Amino acid sequence: EDHQTKNALSLVHENAGLLVKDSEAKEKLVTETLALLQNPEKQYNLSKNILKLAKPNAAGEIAAQVLKLIP
Repeated sequence: EDHQTKNALSLVHENAGLLVKDSEAKEKLVTETLALLQNPEKQYNLSKNILKLAKPNAAGEIAAQVLKLIP
């Protein structure tokens, strides 16, 4: 169902990640990585935007919901 691509695209749409398709990895992955390493502004923007999506207490929230299901 290609859920990994869908997960990656959700980050790309929020300018919080980049995507290199598996089928293009041999041709593009190193080039894209080196370009990112040479672009501190892009690194900063990706970092800033992914922090907006963070859920630091996700495990606790999930556990709380599971415990609610126990009679």
